[in-house]
Amino acid sequence: MNEEKHKHADEKVEKIVSNASQEKAEEEVKEEKKETQAEEKIEKVETKKQEKTKKDKAVVNAKNLNASLKHTVAICKMIKKKSMEEAISMLEEVKITKRAVPMTGELPHRKGMMSGRYPLKASKMMIKILKSLTANCIANGLDLDKTIITEAIPNTAGKATSSKKGKKIHLTLIAREKSWENQEKKKWWEINL
Repeated sequence: MNEEKHKHADEKVEKIVSNASQEKAEEEVKEEKKETQAEEKIEKVETKKQEKTKKDKAVVNAKNLNASLKHTVAICKMIKKKSMEEAISMLEEVKITKRAVPMTGELPHRKGMMSGRYPLKASKMMIKILKSLTANCIANGLDLDKTIITEAIPNTAGKATSSKKGKKIHLTLIAREKSWENQEKKKWWEINL
């Protein structure tokens, strides 16, 4: 009789152990499935990042800026075809009146140029916009060493109302990567005929 009780007890223990091992095996399978799903999701995200096309330009559109159109036109001419770092450093010099912005018209002559002014308000505004443009270049994946300002377009904004006096402008800055290989142009005397 004791042997039968031991057999029944052993069978019950074996059933419990087998059920527990099956549950553990099922949990392990579920965990493995979750891990593989997580790995697949990570792979999908990485492939999407790789599939993203690199943008070829960065754009900043600034509306209703409180600055003079004449000053911003002169600054835009000065910073065009320059890198962002170079343009910001030039405008920092204008801000501390070490460099004058070249302007046409009957203006006093400045050191190193015919005539110019120190537009402090417009230069401070342009520095902020250029910093925004560098951030856009980084976000679009452009190489800052090869990126230059290709277009700088100031326009007049709508007429100021009587409550808001002052000059208003809209400004668009576009930066593109400069392809150095294509820029090496041969002189006419270097071309073999």
